Amino acid sequence: MNLPLNQLYKGWGTKINIIDASTYKIEGLGEYYLVIKSDLNNLNITTIFVYTNSGELIRTFIDRKISGTQFIRYTEGKEFHINKGQAYFYFQNLFSKNEKYF
Repeated sequence: MNLPLNQLYKGWGTKINIIDASTYKIEGLGEYYLVIKSDLNNLNITTIFVYTNSGELIRTFIDRKISGTQFIRYTEGKEFHINKGQAYFYFQNLFSKNEKYF
């Protein structure tokens, strides 16, 4: 899944629906839509849920902001280190299926 390499989530789709203070839905992405949820206890953490248009959850990503334009995107035991819209480091955990991000 090729999500944009930035945290400007509201610019990813063509339609945004606010669900509550920390959650919104992004549509207009073709065969899927996103639900973006900010962690109100840790504003550096954002979870991205990817659903098919029929409502089936197909993948979850967690973005952890490091600073300014630098963040780490986690999914399925993989880490993508991103800065200024470019992935500069990739890590895959080969030893454990437990995803511990913090």
